[in-house]
Amino acid sequence: KYLDLFYICVKINQFLTYFVLLSFKSFSPFGYFFCFFQLIIDCLLLSFLIYFFLFFFFFNFFFFFFFFFFFFFFF
Repeated sequence: KYLDLFYICVKINQFLTYFVLLSFKSFSPFGYFFCFFQLIIDCLLLSFLIYFFLFFFFFNFFFFFFFFFFFFFFF
């Protein structure tokens, strides 16, 4: 489920990248600047999503471990 969401975000970002390239590169020199800016946004978004999924995974893992320890300790 979360990997599908990640894949959808990547695909939307790729589509926006291609749309920006097709729009700006043809009739203005600012297209290369927008390409560079989109590349920076791409890297930041990917790193943010990767850190978010790692945080979510470890949070679930520690919650499960704490629940198991609590259950084992009292019963």
